[in-house]
Amino acid sequence: MKTLKFPRSVVFGPLEYGGVVWESMETVQIYEHINLYLHHVKKNDEMAKLINITQDTEQFIQGMSTPIMEVNKIPTYVEDSLITSLQRLLIKNKMKISTYK
Repeated sequence: MKTLKFPRSVVFGPLEYGGVVWESMETVQIYEHINLYLHHVKKNDEMAKLINITQDTEQFIQGMSTPIMEVNKIPTYVEDSLITSLQRLLIKNKMKISTYK
């Protein structure tokens, strides 16, 4: 598989020079994590079903009545997973994802 190299100056550079103006790698990580999550959930395919099962399981483990993508604190006893990783990014950046089933 061929690896494509993309200049960092384009991604992090100023708009007037054709850059995307992303502030840091953390911004890229947040964007990509949310984009991946929403992309799969919206497709309503096998992966979406697995993500929903994982999210429902996390909801049960955390014992929250509020949807877990809308909370502002994760219990300390919760183990790391794809869902909790996304939760931590959302909480750290004061963001929420509201989904409707």
